[in-house]
Amino acid sequence: MMSELVGPRALDLAPRPLAAFEIGCLARQALQAGQRGRIRAVFERSFYVSIAGTEVCVGPGGLGGGPLNLRCQGTVGDWRAAALREGMAVWVGSRELRLPPHFAIALAGAAVWTPVPPDSWSAASLGAGLAALDTLLPARLPKEGLGFLALPGRAGEAAIAAAASGPADALSEFLRDAMAGNGDRTGPNLHALIGLGPGLTPSGDDLLGGAMVALHLIGRADLAEVLWHGLSSALETGTNAISRAHLTAAARGFGGAALHRILNDLLTGKGGALAARLDAIDRIGHCSGWDALGGAVIALRAYAGP
Repeated sequence: MMSELVGPRALDLAPRPLAAFEIGCLARQALQAGQRGRIRAVFERSFYVSIAGTEVCVGPGGLGGGPLNLRCQGTVGDWRAAALREGMAVWVGSRELRLPPHFAIALAGAAVWTPVPPDSWSAASLGAGLAALDTLLPARLPKEGLGFLALPGRAGEAAIAAAASGPADALSEFLRDAMAGNGDRTGPNLHALIGLGPGLTPSGDDLLGGAMVALHLIGRADLAEVLWHGLSSALETGTNAISRAHLTAAARGFGGAALHRILNDLLTGKGGALAARLDAIDRIGHCSGWDALGGAVIALRAYAGP
């Protein structure tokens, strides 16, 4: 979490040194010396930098690991009150990310985050993991968003549930057929999910991202590529730049650390930590963690079969 708070007086001083202790693998690729970008969005505890064709999220340790995240040992109490504004120019020096006029974030020595792959798993271990998840979901599923899609036969209560159910069923049917060696490999039309729901990363986007991450984990990157190819034409106008960046990461198999941890447990049939894993999912965004889990479990169930 935060190791220090910077008060209003500190903002009148020279650039305040902060230190990154972890950089997501895709953020590391973007934050190369000489790159220039701009502040995309500013929130209380974090902000996004648009740089090198992607979006990097800067925040404290509590932000959690992820491919686009830059986690700092020091941060401010409220970035919105710290003179950062959307559109401000930033650049990467030889060892730091410069945020004029007040801040510089040291990058040297920060660990690079990449997802931990699952241990050895099988269809049987995945079945055990999904069975353990099913015992927890009825009491845990949120009323909002698309997390209900993680549990077969569960109806969603959110306003977007009706709009998402048809495309989600089409996604599930396509994946089941493809994994059985049947069906049309061009993929279903899932454009209705792009940008569906409120928030920085809409629920429909998170659902699709979760599905693509899970497909990579089960060795079906080919199907993730089919989905990505079908979605690409709708992304530019269908959703926002930050959500596009997260979907692009998911298409390469990268999701947030909390999602990877729970998927690894499901694949290997480890049910003991699932309740704690769901607590972590619950803390991601308004319901983004659950939306991504819903999409991921659709993919896992398609692999596991009836």
